[in-house]
Amino acid sequence: MPSGLIKLGNDQQRAYRASMSGYNILITGPAGTGKSVLLREIVRDLRVEGKEVAITASTGIAAVNVSGRTIHSWLGTAIRGTVKSIQESLNQGGLKIIRANADRRMTEAHVLVIDEVSMLTGDYMNMMDFWLRKVRRRDKPFGGLQLILCGDFLQLPPVQIPGQEADVVFAYDADAWHEADLNLCYLTKVFRQEDNDFLMHLLAIRRGQVSQDTVEFFDECVNRDLAEEPTRLFATNNMVRDINGGKLAQLPGKPHAFDADYIGLEKHYANLKKNCIAEHVLYLKEGAPVIFVKNNPMMGYVNGTRGVVKKVRYPIIDVEKLNGHVVPVEIASWEVQGSNGSVLAAMMQYPLKLAWALTIHKCVAGDTLIATCSGLRRIQDIAGANLGSASCRDPGIAVFTEAGVRGANQVFRGVVEDCYEITTERGVSITVSPRHPLRAVQSPGQFDWKLAPDITQGDALLMRSGTKSEGSDSILAFDRKPDYNGNDHEYSLPSSLTLPLAEFLGVLVGDGCVTDEAEGRVEVTSGDVEPLKFFQSFVESVFCVPVTLNRGREVPRAYFHCRGVRVFLEHLGLGYSKAPSKSVPASVLQGSIAVQASFLRGLYDTDGGVNSSGIHLTTSSRVLASEVQTLLLNLGILSQVSELTERAWRVNITNLSDATRFYAGIGFRVDRKMAALKKRFPPCWRPDVFRLPKSELGGIPDASSWVTEAMDELKQVYGRSYGKSVRLHLPQGAAKKFRNSVRQGVRQGVRITHRHLGSLAGFACEATNDRSKFPAFSRVVDWRLNGWFVDRVVSIRRCRKEVFDLHVPEDHSYIGNGFVNHNSQGMTLEYMHCDLGSCFEAGHAYVALSRARNIEGLSLAQRLDPSYVKTNKAAVEFYQEALADG
Repeated sequence: MPSGLIKLGNDQQRAYRASMSGYNILITGPAGTGKSVLLREIVRDLRVEGKEVAITASTGIAAVNVSGRTIHSWLGTAIRGTVKSIQESLNQGGLKIIRANADRRMTEAHVLVIDEVSMLTGDYMNMMDFWLRKVRRRDKPFGGLQLILCGDFLQLPPVQIPGQEADVVFAYDADAWHEADLNLCYLTKVFRQEDNDFLMHLLAIRRGQVSQDTVEFFDECVNRDLAEEPTRLFATNNMVRDINGGKLAQLPGKPHAFDADYIGLEKHYANLKKNCIAEHVLYLKEGAPVIFVKNNPMMGYVNGTRGVVKKVRYPIIDVEKLNGHVVPVEIASWEVQGSNGSVLAAMMQYPLKLAWALTIHKCVAGDTLIATCSGLRRIQDIAGANLGSASCRDPGIAVFTEAGVRGANQVFRGVVEDCYEITTERGVSITVSPRHPLRAVQSPGQFDWKLAPDITQGDALLMRSGTKSEGSDSILAFDRKPDYNGNDHEYSLPSSLTLPLAEFLGVLVGDGCVTDEAEGRVEVTSGDVEPLKFFQSFVESVFCVPVTLNRGREVPRAYFHCRGVRVFLEHLGLGYSKAPSKSVPASVLQGSIAVQASFLRGLYDTDGGVNSSGIHLTTSSRVLASEVQTLLLNLGILSQVSELTERAWRVNITNLSDATRFYAGIGFRVDRKMAALKKRFPPCWRPDVFRLPKSELGGIPDASSWVTEAMDELKQVYGRSYGKSVRLHLPQGAAKKFRNSVRQGVRQGVRITHRHLGSLAGFACEATNDRSKFPAFSRVVDWRLNGWFVDRVVSIRRCRKEVFDLHVPEDHSYIGNGFVNHNSQGMTLEYMHCDLGSCFEAGHAYVALSRARNIEGLSLAQRLDPSYVKTNKAAVEFYQEALADG
């Protein structure tokens, strides 16, 4: 039985026992049957048994409830979806860099979990089987891995790239699927909806069986007023305070006032009072609508649950939820913990807020780049142009958080307001509202949230690198345009964002002249011959357009004319901007890490170089410099942006480990630049040479004693020669050398950075298996695994910007411009308005309607039309046959 506190239903228990017994299984069933809950229980208990469990998903969105990565990222195959494409890449050596860490992951895993497997094609399943057999060197289905698949083929159909339709569409039709001998675990008990009639009609829609009874059942929802006075959203606390205060005064009786209590060390009170989401003084009356601001599933509420104050009977407040259940609410606590887990301070208050009006508590500027599982995306693009001010919607994306990946269920669009632009030592900037907290580092084991107005110069902020958010390399539908002047000249266009195309875009952003909108002239000037030859070869072989190469000029150039190709490049995000306004094309930002690396290679070949200070890129565009820095950060490469003159910015990579990553993942096509890179950073192409990291930017507060404590833990368990005892993955004597250098650095005041922690974490991987035995060392490992580093604030200025935000229900954080940001206040409502006319894919109508908890909370824009309900007949037949076979 599961070791946790979750009580599983009968169907879930059967699936649990099968998975724990080593069987390959498919967990499936309607929405709300607890598939994700069951999956979490299985994964946790398999790991308790010592199994290496790889958690993956078909898309980033599917990782909402399981902190995983995309399956193509885990496999190291990018988005290649067929056996043929894998074989071609192997023959061309195209997977060499991508596979660097994937082989170890696949070899060491015992169990492979794939969430939302229904979105994978049968071709992909066959490719995955072929690839795992090859990498794991075992001629068994999927290389001998135990498979735990999860998904509903009637909700989410396979994703296919236009023009590259799969030969085998559904995963269950693949030969590999049948060879794996999967056990079907069909969950039938729906926990989300308690109304049997509502559930019956929902399941009928799931099967595509829309009778007249079903149509009439939903008639009562058409244009229904969900509440007499729905909750209103505002961008400022003052407006919310005025609305809530006025509404509370209209209720009969005197308000109850509850003051928060504080315990612990007085010096930590200020942080709690400013950063805690709970009210310092909570005013309530019976009949007042409230929202919960803390998770407590055992008591039946989570952050965002709504209700009404039923009765105040101190020390209990009875709150009636929208489903009629009354929750006896007790005082909760919010704590500040020290590095050893001790409580330094705590705030005691009821986890409630008035809910006539709510505020978008934390906001960032629209150009903030969010690390999502679909690439780097500006938050204003996530919101979309049609989202009105002070409004929200479900973005349907998964984002990288402080230490994982979680689903964002709402994106908010605020208004233009006063903001703070915060810039760090490395030149990284973010613009936030006064209510927005960023993660600050007090010590390696103690992080606090700090509001923007309280952030000062010198503050150490927590950053995250190496998220390696996997985007899509497909190109959305594009209408071919005629060539300039109506010429019938033939040209070709690629069907996906290939690595050469990404490099081509980098060359154009670097040394290209792309402002000719009338005739579609595209020109590149370069003092190096390699970019020009690449430009000519790519254009003539891919676009089938002739290129003129002129080397007789003082600065050689190459160019072509084709309006159709130029419009296509605009479609990819390459505008007609001059140098000071250039930016990274949106298709690259949202592309895979391989695409981003190829783009950077082309850009650095033209605008980059190597000198005594390191690897550099110079540009007249401040936006481009910032976006390049974020791309590098996404690849795990730290850099520094500095302003050379009023119109020039430089991106510098100065550290050896970052140069090593640049060499391995990006590099130069230009021979002289690659030679300069090898000369400036010789160990970057000699991996056998070990160098201890030097002190640099990003010193971690109070880190010296903490690092010494971690090393002492190893010494206490393994003795003075712990480096030899735990089989270090470093040259002989490195442990002693590192220990002595740290201690010497402590005496000399050297700043300990994330690089020192990374080197220390590499000493003994075995120590991570028992965190209670190595508490300090385990926290060191956390820094390495999560890609954390510190950047200190150097400037803060005031400005005005339109602001946006995300709500991430589980981790309550997201990565924006590399900063760890607190997410917005949870505002999940149990009312829903739905326009079924927009349900144009199979399963969309069912997915939309099944999100409503009950029929009373559902409003429809129009009458249910059977034509809105589209279902995959093949998937229906699959379930009928599988269930008939038992």
